Amino acid sequence: AELCNALDKLDAWQLDGRWQMFDLDYKEQCMLRVLQSLDEKDWECSAVPLDECSQLLEELVPAFVVRLCLECYGSVVSADNEPLLFSLDETKVCTFYGRYLLRQVEKFNFTEFMETWQQSVPDGMTVHLEMLRGFALHDKTLRPPVIWYFTSENLPFDPIIRFDELFKQRARWHLEDLSPYINDLVTPNQTLEAMLLKYTRSSVDADGRKTYNSRRAT
Repeated sequence: AELCNALDKLDAWQLDGRWQMFDLDYKEQCMLRVLQSLDEKDWECSAVPLDECSQLLEELVPAFVVRLCLECYGSVVSADNEPLLFSLDETKVCTFYGRYLLRQVEKFNFTEFMETWQQSVPDGMTVHLEMLRGFALHDKTLRPPVIWYFTSENLPFDPIIRFDELFKQRARWHLEDLSPYINDLVTPNQTLEAMLLKYTRSSVDADGRKTYNSRRAT
């Protein structure tokens, strides 16, 4: 399960029993076309017909990529003797749109982003900021508040440098926000708790929640 989660985060898909890497821009464009087809044909997110979707997009997206998109962002819901239908996962689709929007600009006005994000997703789906945990950071102390794309993919693997980079982005972190950026450093010999003890100091904020700041801070 951990391997599959890691491969999914790297935008890897399984094809004929082998893991393949797709360019993120290409994957996004293909998935956008799949989602646009729902509007064109008025399909429900809970019942997307694979064959019809593949036929509609056959000149733009290979059939196997259409299926991979639906498998990546949804699951099969039809019986074996019926046309293959997929139900799209609300969290995965909303996260997809949020990541896509943030990757287009360096920083986004927070309020405008939340409005644009909600308008982008299919009807019936609701976006939540927690869906972008590990993919974005925001700063509400600025005027106006901003949000930007930020993942662990380009962060140094050395824990000391990794924590330094993270505390440059944000002086204090709650554990649920920090952990997605350091989970890939966890090993049998280096637990999450041990890293926090070694590289951070903890304190309690005004709301009574534990926060973590740099142990190297002066």
